[in-house]
Amino acid sequence: MAEATFKSRAVKALTKRLKLELDVVQTVAQREAERLLGTQASLAQRREVLEGNLRELRGNRGRWEARVGSLRAATVSSEEWLAGREKRSAGGAPGKSGGDKKGESSSARDATASCDLAFVEDDGLSLQLLRAVSKDAALEDAMDALDEGLDKGALTLPEWLKVTRQLSKEQFMARAETLVVRKTQMQRGVSGGLTFKNA
Repeated sequence: MAEATFKSRAVKALTKRLKLELDVVQTVAQREAERLLGTQASLAQRREVLEGNLRELRGNRGRWEARVGSLRAATVSSEEWLAGREKRSAGGAPGKSGGDKKGESSSARDATASCDLAFVEDDGLSLQLLRAVSKDAALEDAMDALDEGLDKGALTLPEWLKVTRQLSKEQFMARAETLVVRKTQMQRGVSGGLTFKNA
């Protein structure tokens, strides 16, 4: 009888303790689940933001690639035009020998000076746009040269950072000017503003 009572009390005490421990475990598990759900929601929100930024970057990349393509086409046309002008200059002076350095430098100067005649601006805004785009491309070339100099050890990192930061500011202003001028031209109904002449 005493043994049965002892067993009954022991079972009740053990059951009570297990219930208490189970309650504690359930409380901890519930809190951890809530924390994980909150983390999951935060990660989902961050993912949406990152995907939006990625879409925007891809759109910007597409626009810049299109712009680079148009600049390359203009460069090819300019080089073809310049080559034609050089051939005409060489053909128009048969009395000069190929070893006349003075004649060659004069011809090169004439060809370079006449490059500006390849583009005719329709108005002042078109001239401003041409200068801004040219400045942007020149600054890009300069920064490429700086990168090459850093890779070859001709520049230290602090020097590279200083000059690159300055050129980046100038390039930002040139690109901002380009956007403003193009917007103004669109408002005025001007689609191109520049005419390329195949002389």
